[in-house]
Amino acid sequence: EGYIYKRNYYTIKKWKHLKTSTADVTLIKAGENQLTLKSTTVALFVDLYHKEVRFSDRGFIMLPGEKKDLEIISEDPSRVNVDDIRVFTLNDCLH
Repeated sequence: EGYIYKRNYYTIKKWKHLKTSTADVTLIKAGENQLTLKSTTVALFVDLYHKEVRFSDRGFIMLPGEKKDLEIISEDPSRVNVDDIRVFTLNDCLH
């Protein structure tokens, strides 16, 4: 199984002129400090927010059917409830 080091995306239109659907990103806590994101749609510049934690990655693009694993960075990640994590995407602003 290969590892994707970097990906590049090109659009003919500027980001602000793209027509997108609502992003459908699901969060699953996969371990005490692991979070798995799944998307059934294109999700542009995914960012997560929780008032007490940070995440190992942010501002990434997800393609339909894609999964992404993140680390929850916190003194006590076991206390983090997935329902308290807010997901933001550029999709939210474009339609």
